[in-house]
Amino acid sequence: MEIAARAGEFRSDERRSRRRLIDLGALIEDEGERPSEVRVIDLSEHGLRMAADQPFPVGAAIWLKLPGLEAVHARVVWAEDCECGCELDPPLHPKSIELLTRMQARRGPAAPKRRPFGPVG
Repeated sequence: MEIAARAGEFRSDERRSRRRLIDLGALIEDEGERPSEVRVIDLSEHGLRMAADQPFPVGAAIWLKLPGLEAVHARVVWAEDCECGCELDPPLHPKSIELLTRMQARRGPAAPKRRPFGPVG
């Protein structure tokens, strides 16, 4: 709990690495659960913010599969509704961040979730 409280105290100039706004689809694997799709909203070498269909509890250990990279281990350090912030362990290499940024620029924003069949409106 102390880590989650401290994470809220950080100002942007106190972060270990620069955050980049990004909009990438990724897969999350929680221990014992089926992989689920998430959307990465911002990203740095040491962490990320993501949105999911369901909330993740603070302290949850997850595996994150970003496009073009091997799965990385992450831990949820804060959560609010269906958004959460994760610390990456080990951190991403700066070249991996460049790759993801270029990839997103080529692809454009992540596709919106598909709506179930039925009336639109």
